Amino acid sequence: MADQFPPDVEERIKAQLATGQYASEADVIRDALQALEDYRRYQRELSDLKAKLRQAEEESRQGQSAPFDAEATKRAVRQRLAQQGITD
Repeated sequence: MADQFPPDVEERIKAQLATGQYASEADVIRDALQALEDYRRYQRELSDLKAKLRQAEEESRQGQSAPFDAEATKRAVRQRLAQQGITD
């Protein structure tokens, strides 16, 4: 194992290699970085969603919201899931 990693990180990499799911240190690190990027993207999307919800709540309080259309919402959700390759 490379000397460039602190001992605790080295042990965690070794533990992942021992599972047999990874062929090399690079594979472990690549997967970990991908997971970190995915997590950060999720956090940004969650933050954006929360901001949109706060805005919608404020608009609703001010009487600026449109009536809820459940069928249109279902269609929009299904379309977005289909674009992401997720089907029911």
